[in-house]
Amino acid sequence: MAAKKRGGGGKKCGGKGGIIGIITSVISVIIISAIVIGFLRSNNMTDAQSVINASRESVNPTQSFAGKIYNKFNELLSCNIIKNSNCIKKPSGELKDPGDAPAPSHGNPENILPDNSSKTGTIGGDTTNGTIGGNASNNDNTANNQTNETSTPSDLENKLNQITIADGAKTNYNRADYPHWIIQNGKCDTRETVLANAGFASNAKTCKAEAKDGFTYTEPYSGKKVSDPSKLDIDHVIPLGYADAHGGHEWDTSKKQQFANDTNQLLAVDASANRKKGDKGPSEWMPSNKDYTCEYSTIWINTALKYGVSITDADKNALKTGIQSCK
Repeated sequence: MAAKKRGGGGKKCGGKGGIIGIITSVISVIIISAIVIGFLRSNNMTDAQSVINASRESVNPTQSFAGKIYNKFNELLSCNIIKNSNCIKKPSGELKDPGDAPAPSHGNPENILPDNSSKTGTIGGDTTNGTIGGNASNNDNTANNQTNETSTPSDLENKLNQITIADGAKTNYNRADYPHWIIQNGKCDTRETVLANAGFASNAKTCKAEAKDGFTYTEPYSGKKVSDPSKLDIDHVIPLGYADAHGGHEWDTSKKQQFANDTNQLLAVDASANRKKGDKGPSEWMPSNKDYTCEYSTIWINTALKYGVSITDADKNALKTGIQSCK
């Protein structure tokens, strides 16, 4: 009997199914790579050393990254495309500026506590009546709750004379070299801490600052009354770019992180005023709110002296004039 001819039932390699499989694999690799890169960039881990440092820190970067994704979905879900509400509003922290837009990062909260600060009560020890959760004692709060206690003009001038005078150096300044905002307490990062200390409510699950019934915040740079925390930026009184040009480029990462998250020189301010200020020194920019001139000058002097930031001769003269308003 003749042998029955065997039919060809197998799939040919390299056929349509094989090509689709290869394309699917490539797409999967690209998606996974994008997620990993996004995770690393969002946690400011852009080189091997930063990854090693992150692994040593007390905060879980994965948990924080997941929290950011959760918050982003919440924003999208609250976006009403038809009414165009909330869709085009960027959180003030995401607005790009020379040194004060937050770059998510994590670190040891003990690194940013001032030497004389208590680790209980307020976060960072930088306020007299504000705590996480925004439990301010007054219905109207101002930025005048820093630990930069106003001294007499003569005391401040003595401090001012101890600061090195030098022109700014040309450096390859990169904001990413100054890790911020780091987690300070639980899930609350530096930005959220500053807003809570300013008196705003703090979401129990996400720590995101929220408006509070009956509460208004007096923005220090302009004196405006603000009830919506999303309209505020968190400003470094001594801008990161200025600090970098005046000695900061020589600091190690730990000191840069401490400077960038030091709540004694961080203020919740009007976004437009923050844009105008940029990385300018006091000789080029001072708050339009003259009632805040003394406090602003005091914070500049104390911070520059604390970190060894030099200032220009013109900035010294501007600060000298500014502290004359202190009583």
